[in-house]
Amino acid sequence: MWFPNGSVCDPEVALAQSVTVYGFGSFFAGAAAPADIDLLIVHQKSSSGSCTYAITCKHLIRATILSAHITMLSEREEKQLAFIEKSGAKPIGIISENTMTTDVDRIRGTIGGLSLDRNAL
Repeated sequence: MWFPNGSVCDPEVALAQSVTVYGFGSFFAGAAAPADIDLLIVHQKSSSGSCTYAITCKHLIRATILSAHITMLSEREEKQLAFIEKSGAKPIGIISENTMTTDVDRIRGTIGGLSLDRNAL
């Protein structure tokens, strides 16, 4: 099958999906005893596939970081709400479809490095 860009594969399928994970809230502001770890997952589109991938990432993070409280937005929603700017969220990692487990582990390590009590995660 040929696509408008002249290639034999659909560029939407050929590219691996990814999400960007941001940290915000009291934990990232250095609070002495934060109740949870607030994370934002920003996925690329509002399509079913992009949303499903973001939900999969959310489940992986929650299985690894039990105290995580996770919000998900598409890139378009985030721009409309200016959530990153308003919340002071900081990027802490990217989860790519091809390296999901490694990427989640890396994010957990980043968060653990910020915590005084790694067992609290």
